[in-house]
Amino acid sequence: MKNYKNTYSCMFITAAVLFICGCSVPPPKSTMERVIVSHFESGPYKVIEIVIGNISPIPAGEKQYMGTEGYVVNIPSITLEFLRDIGEPWNYKKGHYMTFHDGTVRIKKRSGKSEEWLIVDITGIPVL
Repeated sequence: MKNYKNTYSCMFITAAVLFICGCSVPPPKSTMERVIVSHFESGPYKVIEIVIGNISPIPAGEKQYMGTEGYVVNIPSITLEFLRDIGEPWNYKKGHYMTFHDGTVRIKKRSGKSEEWLIVDITGIPVL
């Protein structure tokens, strides 16, 4: 007779770990690219090129109880064209291009039933 007690214990532990960690499938890179490009192009920039890296859940220490899901999107490279002069502190000039490397964007799902994503933080890409 097999020992089913160990099998059930293992299944329970696996289910508990998945539940506690909140394992969820990250959104597709195309969705994250669309959200990020839309964000920059709503301002004085045009996205010339963007490379989306890995997408990972926000760290456990930053999660809010009953908060919406959120992700950290790594951007190995993004090239922006400036559509107008931007003064201090950067002094970007209209028509110039700038490529930024190793940026990150934190994105959270808007609360409610919508499938809308909000950018809550950008690091490594010094823009307005």
